[in-house]
Amino acid sequence: MMKKNWCCWTGTGMGSIALMLALIHFMAGPFSAQPPLEEIIATNAVAIKQATLAALRGKKEVMATPPDSLWDKDRMLSAAIAALAAGAVILGVLGGMVHKENRRVATAAVLLGIATVELQFAAMVLSVVLLLVLIAGVISLLSG
Repeated sequence: MMKKNWCCWTGTGMGSIALMLALIHFMAGPFSAQPPLEEIIATNAVAIKQATLAALRGKKEVMATPPDSLWDKDRMLSAAIAALAAGAVILGVLGGMVHKENRRVATAAVLLGIATVELQFAAMVLSVVLLLVLIAGVISLLSG
């Protein structure tokens, strides 16, 4: 049975691993060391101040140096999750449509891949909504 439906079973395995990694990353992450919020705000405030003073003096704006590594553990894990989810969807569609493999296994592969992408998208949307609520609360608190 595995020899006959290898494409769909491989896609189902990839989708399962991707969904499991996405859930672990969502619940236990982030795995990279994140700078404190105060440090980020202070750095941005100093950069804005320096850019404003440079603009007022007519000097050219100095560009900030990029961080050492753009690929940290969290970004690599997110890329791996996306690649596994895309592979699951592609193998599910390929097995179901082209190879005429078992439809249930093909559907499972596609649904696992889509569920993984949807979980990451829903987490991002939820964090944006919470950020907007926080900003609205601070603005209403400051405006009295």
